[in-house]
Amino acid sequence: MITPAEAHQLISEHLFKPEKETLSFEKTRGRISAEPILADRDLPPFNRVTKDGVALHTASFDLVNREGVIETLRAAGDPQYRLKDPEKAVEIMTGSPLPLGTDAVVMYEEIKREKNRILLQEEVTPGQNIHPQGQDAQKGDVLLKAGSRMGSAEIGLLASVGKTELQVHSVPKVAIVATGNELVLPHEEPAPHQIRMSNVYSLQAGLEELGIPCSIQIIRDDKELLRQDLASLLEQNDLLICSGGVSKGRYDYLPEVLPELGIQKVFHRVRQKPGKPLWFGADRTKGKVVFALPGNPASTFSNFILYVLPWLRKSLGLETKAERVVMKEHFYNPSDLWRHIQVKLVSVQGQLKAELLTGNGSGDLVSLAQADGLISIPPQSAVEADEPVAYQSFQLIL
Repeated sequence: MITPAEAHQLISEHLFKPEKETLSFEKTRGRISAEPILADRDLPPFNRVTKDGVALHTASFDLVNREGVIETLRAAGDPQYRLKDPEKAVEIMTGSPLPLGTDAVVMYEEIKREKNRILLQEEVTPGQNIHPQGQDAQKGDVLLKAGSRMGSAEIGLLASVGKTELQVHSVPKVAIVATGNELVLPHEEPAPHQIRMSNVYSLQAGLEELGIPCSIQIIRDDKELLRQDLASLLEQNDLLICSGGVSKGRYDYLPEVLPELGIQKVFHRVRQKPGKPLWFGADRTKGKVVFALPGNPASTFSNFILYVLPWLRKSLGLETKAERVVMKEHFYNPSDLWRHIQVKLVSVQGQLKAELLTGNGSGDLVSLAQADGLISIPPQSAVEADEPVAYQSFQLIL
């Protein structure tokens, strides 16, 4: 068996090599940009009014008596207005261009008004309640670097600069495979000896959160059927994620069948719990990669979080950030395996700490759903309360 660190090193030698593709900006959620996003004009593009009220020229308006007359009304979306009488004011709405000839905006809350006459209630300072042109960015400035992940805010930014198409890195074509005669679909009523298929839907949801579509296939425990279906899936996809069929059972055929299909074993079995039977292989010539994960839910999901996601991040040129969290309690790992333990983050006197979840082993879906992430404890070592420890969040955002 190899260590988790050795597994990561071997996996990093078989990365997906993305190409560039152009998508409509609305379709880029979760994708990684392959070009920088530039400001197509100053932001804001004009001196922008930030409060509903009146705009005036501080050197000309009667600030001694603090009273004057409104010349006109302007709304957001109206062309920029030029003040005709510098001793008057312009009633103005948030988002409007600041009228030429004015240099301050007084909000309604600081004005008394009687018809067209106003009386200011507070001191006025030049520049108040004005968002100056170009303060956020100037035309040609880089707003987002290439390699940025596109989320809701980034897509809004694309719209604001008129970037209706964007070059992004392609993502691997992915198929998720569940093996086992005991599996039935979620809408089916399982017999006493059967279980509903769940792992593949957890993995599919995780990939879709990252903007990576995937297909799902169930393959029964039949060696020839497994060989035929996997051969077809390898032709159509860059990445296979298999759940089940990699341990030492009589019907665990994957370690035997995959090399027959050109997927060379890179490693099988990692010194860890859960997820020890993890199998990883690749076909360098064709650029195919297979992660075969143990079928128990905790094993499947922890290996997905700890190995598949980092592989995706590296493939797409993103850094994997090392996270740490403070322990709420003492824990000792007496085994010769790395322990990946589910934890829930709880607030203790204003500080987030990791609270251990005591589940019922690798098949416990209930505790998995309650967990926020995993802590990793080296073999034959202890961590004390208030000591920081390696942590991997279940939040799947790349």
